[in-house]
Amino acid sequence: MKKFLIFSVIGILIISIVACGSDDETATKVDGEKKEVEKVENKEFSVGESIELKGTQLTVTNVEKVQAGEYDFIKDGHEYLVATVEIKNNGSSNISYNPYDFKLKNSNGNMVDVEFVSVNQNNNLESGELAPDGTVSGTLAFEAPIGDENLQLIYTPSFWSDKNITVNLQ
Repeated sequence: MKKFLIFSVIGILIISIVACGSDDETATKVDGEKKEVEKVENKEFSVGESIELKGTQLTVTNVEKVQAGEYDFIKDGHEYLVATVEIKNNGSSNISYNPYDFKLKNSNGNMVDVEFVSVNQNNNLESGELAPDGTVSGTLAFEAPIGDENLQLIYTPSFWSDKNITVNLQ
């Protein structure tokens, strides 16, 4: 009985891994209202471009650098970078979204998590689910070195995948 249980668990695990790996994980650039897509791999995108990965479409619509608010604590030589993002579900089932799906990479290769600060508290992206054809937008604040011109937003829409979308924020 114990062997049967072990083999059952191993079998379920193998099936799960195969099922997760069988999806198309190639990012595509969405070309405006035409819904034409251009398959791209290992490409960096720009602010304003719509990119789709596994049914999740991301557009970074605005980026601005701001000083810390009165009650925010920031390291010397740093400022906040606030990115406005829009996420759309182009798939056929619900998708989850979370501000922790995003990281900011600076020119030193340091990747930092989103900060919850007063500079964007009225518009910050929260976590939730999107039904098919659903859309959500909000802002993400990150601490970045002042004057760093090589900042990139890294978006990983699935915890189970190593595929991500990279957007140059210059």
